[in-house]
Amino acid sequence: MQQRLAWLRLAHAAPGNSPVLAGLREIEPDLDQLGLRLTRLLDGEDDAFTTRAEHEGPPPLTGRLIRRIRDPAALKRAEATIRWADQAADRHLLIPTDAAYPSGLQALPDPPPMLAVTGHLAALDRPGIAMVGSRHPSRLGLATARRFASELAGYGFSVVSGLAIGIDGAAHRGALDIGGITLAVAATGPDRIYPARHHDLARQITERGAIVSEYPRGDGVHRWRFPQRNRLIAALSYGVVLIEAARRSGTLTTARHAMDLGKAVMPVPGSIAQAQSSGGHDLIREGAALVEDTAQIVALVSPALDVDLATDTEAAGLMSPARGDKKSAPHQPLDDDAERALACLEEDAIDVDSLCLRCALPPARVLAALSRLELAGHAERHFSGGYARCLS
Repeated sequence: MQQRLAWLRLAHAAPGNSPVLAGLREIEPDLDQLGLRLTRLLDGEDDAFTTRAEHEGPPPLTGRLIRRIRDPAALKRAEATIRWADQAADRHLLIPTDAAYPSGLQALPDPPPMLAVTGHLAALDRPGIAMVGSRHPSRLGLATARRFASELAGYGFSVVSGLAIGIDGAAHRGALDIGGITLAVAATGPDRIYPARHHDLARQITERGAIVSEYPRGDGVHRWRFPQRNRLIAALSYGVVLIEAARRSGTLTTARHAMDLGKAVMPVPGSIAQAQSSGGHDLIREGAALVEDTAQIVALVSPALDVDLATDTEAAGLMSPARGDKKSAPHQPLDDDAERALACLEEDAIDVDSLCLRCALPPARVLAALSRLELAGHAERHFSGGYARCLS
């Protein structure tokens, strides 16, 4: 129990702090021994991590960080996260020495000291394929992601993504379409869903798979955490499928992490006229495997598989993709303004001023209606500032 609390206090004192975690792992590669030393450190009995005796360069734990770990405030935050987990049967807190902690994360140089899981723990055992890409993809990109995810789930893979709008959301939905298993790696605390419009999607994910987070309860949105969590997406999968990513896209960090881990990186080629295809094309030039269908994806990752995809998922407490019942959540009825705005939206983005003219409504009411449509998953905002209908 003390070792478990030591891991949780580290997670709450330095959430997502990869350099600290990597430094500790460099000194003590064995996770069991690392947990014991963290426990002694909290008791003031072992300060080896704060000296230069075992490694070159600055120590991974500074005096300031040691004080934060030992601070009663870190203990209170850890206890709050424990209480959150105790409130529902589908909430779990894992530390790196737990049997259910994913082996892919254990292999990282900086494994999360805490993994909060909402949903089925057994979903973490399924072989995963990550699918990531643009938050503002083309209609073809969205359709490709959803179709590929459905087919991969049908093969028995878990579809791993980041719960963002765009390709991530389409990938999760594609797996759910056939009752498949999908994992979402969140960049917020386990009690926060971002973006807000994905609350219903998150609920469906936890019914068929799981949402995981390395951050404490109550932690909100921080931009730097999105590329940080991408290492977990890569580590939880046997390969990463990239659909539409611009040259400067943060999505490319997932591909880089996968390469560092020796995983397959599989860009889907796109139009040379679209900037969001340039990142994937760069990866292809660097030697990544171009894929055009899911059969090619399965062929690329199959040599690394150490499990039988035919294993009955129901035996693990999960729905079988072949027999799962597709469920649709009830939606709240739209008000008149939202109905009118939705009727005026098209698949291509339209700016707000033009939409006001079409709807014959003032800007304030149109913007309010668009917000309701976005939260309900009926409309999406594009990088141009305009709005379009969501792909059904």
